[in-house]
Amino acid sequence: MPLFAPPNVEELKAKRDVLGLIKPLEYQQDWRVRTSAAEALGQIGDARAFEPLIAALKDQNAFVRTSAAKALRQIGARAVEPLVAALADTNEPIRQASAEALAKIGGPALEVLAVRVSDPDRHVRWRAASALGKTSDPRALDLLRTAKSDPDQSVREVATEGLARQALADKLCRIKVGMTEKELTGLIGQPNFVGRGADAFAVFGMMAGAAPKEAREQENWVFKTQFGDFKVVMRRGRVVDMLTAGLLDRLRAA
Repeated sequence: MPLFAPPNVEELKAKRDVLGLIKPLEYQQDWRVRTSAAEALGQIGDARAFEPLIAALKDQNAFVRTSAAKALRQIGARAVEPLVAALADTNEPIRQASAEALAKIGGPALEVLAVRVSDPDRHVRWRAASALGKTSDPRALDLLRTAKSDPDQSVREVATEGLARQALADKLCRIKVGMTEKELTGLIGQPNFVGRGADAFAVFGMMAGAAPKEAREQENWVFKTQFGDFKVVMRRGRVVDMLTAGLLDRLRAA
């Protein structure tokens, strides 16, 4: 047994020991301990963790920085400025986590992003537009439409992508069980692939011969988008199931 064992994060979390969990954020011997501590502090959501989690956004390990960004969204408005700064991180998961955290915070973050999207620095405008593209707040859409006319091409591109992202998310939310084939294709167009019989069940790792007769009548419609694929299960011309949650999670903050 080592002389100095690593902090027991699970035990500290069970006790909701915020001050105790802050110490493992500085445990340099193991990044996994720091990551677990950041995750635990985010689940507790105590404001006392604010400063330590801000410091963790600059941790040398990308997993720790990502966990800190996710945790900060539970703290709220005070975390907005550091999260905006974290949008410039070179690591994509950290930028993604920061953008999702800002979207989760909502109103206070939107107010800051509304100012940043008009900043003289094009890099600041790009980061703001990127975050705005991941929120479902209707006010963000107006800001993105304005950003589509930005003098910088990269800002225009990320604003255009954000609008496309939210337009797709809106359509996915409108797909309902019982919707007819005509209604579905009118909403999202024709599928890129239709699996019938054995092909339909191969996607789910099932053998068509072992499926009930009613299930064998199903069709697996696959739609490909620039943001990822999603599937809709059809039977007798109507929607019976949607496999859209994973893509929706990537399009918008939870």
